[in-house]
Amino acid sequence: MRKLILASHGSLAEGMASAVRMILGDAAELSCFSLDHYASPQEIGEAVRGLVEAEPETRFLLLSDIKGGSVHNQLFPLCKRPNVQLVSGMNLSLTLELALLGEDGPAEESIREAMQIGCGNMDYFDKNILGRELNGLGEDKEESLW
Repeated sequence: MRKLILASHGSLAEGMASAVRMILGDAAELSCFSLDHYASPQEIGEAVRGLVEAEPETRFLLLSDIKGGSVHNQLFPLCKRPNVQLVSGMNLSLTLELALLGEDGPAEESIREAMQIGCGNMDYFDKNILGRELNGLGEDKEESLW
C-alpha cells in the first residue's frame, strides 16, 4: 500500500489536495500537513514520523513545497527509512501524476517522469511571446486559442 502526504507552508497542502480531489475524486488518497494547522515545522515532522513509524509496511511518498524550506528539512531525515520517498517543489501537475501512480510504492524512474511532467507544464508568456504565437494565424483562428 502507498500513501501520499502533502506538506507545506501556509495552506498550500490543503489547497493542492482540494484541487487534486476536484480532478480525481475519491481516487486520490491524500494526507495534508501545513503550517496553517501546525505550530511549527517540527510538529509536522513529528506527526509525519508518527504515521511512518505506525505503518512500517506502507510506502510513503512525501511532497513538500520547497526544497530546503523548514517543512522539507523536517521531512528529509525520514528518507533514511526504506519505505519513505520525498519530492520537493510540489505543483498540481506533479501531484496529479504522483497520485495516479497506483498503490504500490512508485519506482524512482516513475517519480522522475512525474517530475519532468510537472516541470514541463511550466511556461512563460508575455505580450511579445503571445504575438509570436499568434503571428500568421489570422483573426478567425486566433479566437480558437481562447
